[in-house]
Amino acid sequence: KSVTMDFSVSTLESYLRNNAINDFDEIYDDIDDEQVTSDIKRRNRQPTVDLWATGWGQMLRNETINDPNSFLGKKFRRRFRLPYALFQKVTALCIEKGIFKSKHRSPIPIEFKILISLRILGRGNCCDDLNEFSSVGESTCNTIFHTFVKEFVEHFFVDFVSMPSAETLKQSLDIYAKLGLPGAVFSMDCTHLYLDKCPVEFANICTGKEGKPTLAFQLAVDHFRRIYHCSQHFYGSFNDKTITHNDEFVRAVMNGVLQDIEYVLIDDNGVPFRCKGGFIIVDGGYFEMPIFMNPFKLCFSDREILWSEMMESVRKDVECVNGILKCRFRWLKNPIQYHEFKTIEYAMKTCCILHNMLLSFDRIGLEAYLDESMWDRLDPDLTDELAEQDMDLEPTDISFDEAPVIPFNITHVSIETINNMPLLRQFGTTSTFEYNDLRSLLVIHFNQKMRMQQIVWPKSIASNQRANISYFTRAREEAEKALYHKPSILRLKDRQGRQYTGLIGDGLFSHVMYQGKKESMSGFKAGDP
Repeated sequence: KSVTMDFSVSTLESYLRNNAINDFDEIYDDIDDEQVTSDIKRRNRQPTVDLWATGWGQMLRNETINDPNSFLGKKFRRRFRLPYALFQKVTALCIEKGIFKSKHRSPIPIEFKILISLRILGRGNCCDDLNEFSSVGESTCNTIFHTFVKEFVEHFFVDFVSMPSAETLKQSLDIYAKLGLPGAVFSMDCTHLYLDKCPVEFANICTGKEGKPTLAFQLAVDHFRRIYHCSQHFYGSFNDKTITHNDEFVRAVMNGVLQDIEYVLIDDNGVPFRCKGGFIIVDGGYFEMPIFMNPFKLCFSDREILWSEMMESVRKDVECVNGILKCRFRWLKNPIQYHEFKTIEYAMKTCCILHNMLLSFDRIGLEAYLDESMWDRLDPDLTDELAEQDMDLEPTDISFDEAPVIPFNITHVSIETINNMPLLRQFGTTSTFEYNDLRSLLVIHFNQKMRMQQIVWPKSIASNQRANISYFTRAREEAEKALYHKPSILRLKDRQGRQYTGLIGDGLFSHVMYQGKKESMSGFKAGDP
């Protein structure tokens, strides 16, 4: 018997009870299918993809990937920024700590989750690109990345980015002492990350000197690029002093973390003495405190110029690390597409962890430079012919302030002798007067060591960049720029081509090469070009 149905499924029970119909097959044959399934939303399941059959899976199963010098090994590191051996170590650590642990079994292997996160950090790919590369859903890739950076920082940041141990700290102090800067522990500066999708309520406070919304992070690194500290995020409009006031690590340093560090300086008479209280190498934007040591902004003394130049060269460590991080992990350099500031902070700290892991894996660190053969001594009598030609000056020696030179080699002094030296100064952390005194003592020490030819520079760098540098020539050049910093507006004109050449000089009292002779500006006659 055919029954006409014009009611919803919710009334089926009452209809059966009223009409005493038990033939359900007959009823469901006459009910419209759309009425039955109108309140039920069924999800169309996509076919499961075998991830190990994809390009990434075949790469991981290829045996040649274990060789870091093979074509596939180099390609893996170029694509994911880690060598395969270190990738395996990171995978084991993530499994041990349960980075991607969940209540339900995930069909995505943990190797692919880590590769997705590394690809986002390394090349700045969006999740849609990764869906195309790895066959993992776009939203799933986004969830994987957020989980990885958050859990990775919470489990490994303290282990890989922290203050050095006593042995490592001593090695770092020895390195800076060889560079003529005893008492220095590390360099520190801030870097900014551009926010492409900054929330409108934070757009004003995040816009600072960069002219666009940014987040600032403060890094502390040693001379060989190992990161000891990465701060929490700060708004881009904050300057170095504001960030320093609110950085927990710097506040700990200001409370006396580095006050137990002892080092030896040499006075004007060549007599060594002990000082106590380490410091951090910074730029001119920080406070004038004994724990922050920066080059001179305006200086006219030869010894101050030489010391400032060395400080500026050594301080480039932190600048190099900022560039290395942004070049290795393009996610930091590209305009960031994420809204949550905490996620950006987790990603920045994750990059710092991976950076330190790579330094340890590649065996680039202080241990490699403890051998004396790895250093070149800077000769104070070395002349730079190219610099002399550019300046059109005769190569003459710039003499130091009159002070006796005593052939005292501090590197050959025994520990007992140093311990028996009187503790001349205990420097605090916040006094401006002590800051000026310490900087003056460091200048004297550096110039004494320079005259003794005991200032060194890493050989791998000296052979490429500092082989022909004359400290005296550079000192004279800096002194002239400090005195006559305004360039001349006069120009020379070529007699034949009637073409204007470069500026005549750097200032009113500068000299130029004119027709093969050195003539002052007042020596030009009327009619000369």
